Amino acid sequence: MATVNLGAIKFKWKGTYNASTAYTIDDVVEYNGSSYICILASTGNLPTDTTYFEQMSAKGDAGTDFSTILTTQGDLLYRDGSGIQRLGAGTSGQVLQTGGTGANPSWVDAGGGDYVKLTDTNFDGTTVYNNLENVFDSQYSSFIIKMTGVYRNTTGGGALKMRFGVGSTPTYRTSNYTRTYDSFFIDTSSSFQMINNGAQINQNAFQLNGGVSMPGTGDTATGQNFYIQLFDVNSTSLEKRFFSHSWGGEGASYYGYNTSSGVSRAGNVSDPITGIQFFETTASVGLIGNMKLYGVK
Repeated sequence: MATVNLGAIKFKWKGTYNASTAYTIDDVVEYNGSSYICILASTGNLPTDTTYFEQMSAKGDAGTDFSTILTTQGDLLYRDGSGIQRLGAGTSGQVLQTGGTGANPSWVDAGGGDYVKLTDTNFDGTTVYNNLENVFDSQYSSFIIKMTGVYRNTTGGGALKMRFGVGSTPTYRTSNYTRTYDSFFIDTSSSFQMINNGAQINQNAFQLNGGVSMPGTGDTATGQNFYIQLFDVNSTSLEKRFFSHSWGGEGASYYGYNTSSGVSRAGNVSDPITGIQFFETTASVGLIGNMKLYGVK
């Protein structure tokens, strides 16, 4: 019975092609990045000679050493009309914007516009003082606060108040807040509309609603809503001012709208505002609702 040497029929790797080596059938060599198998024994014939060799695999395209392109932390890669390019990091707070088909990406200011949402938070119902702190970037000329569905985490009553704070760890001032206001509200049981206007001088905080008390957990109303615009927050020479609207109901019996404007002389006018504090009149009841802060350039 014949003996078969299985090792004699397997491929034999011979490494890089050498013109002085005698190659036999099934020898495999590497040449210029590709591999070839010997099909006819010979010496000195290049692997590209198809009489003696057949190609097994072709060399792939050379890769790119990105470390020679990406030179600085924050660099990004993109393709322009001719090849791979480097985009250096933008300035702090910028975002990446596409120019569309046929254009290169670029860094632009956050939001790409003049109206940028900075925070979005919910009142948890247990916190008495709800603060916005160290978010008043000087790139914005004014700020807008939108509060929706605000009510007391107990029975209805009282009002929503606002204070300004200064310093790196805000200290909230408790005097010299002055506002004027107009309140329009209706008693639904008598269909009688009432108007109330006036001023509050040198108060311990700004009151943001009037005429209709804040609803509570037992009321059928879904809460009150507030739109507040703040001016000169970062000024070192002007008093800090606000303008606000509020609307909503107190249970199912009263519904109303209030508009207010005010100025704060709390502290020195050279102190930028670094914090804003919201609380219920008695400063003993938690609030429930949502609050969003926007910067306006």
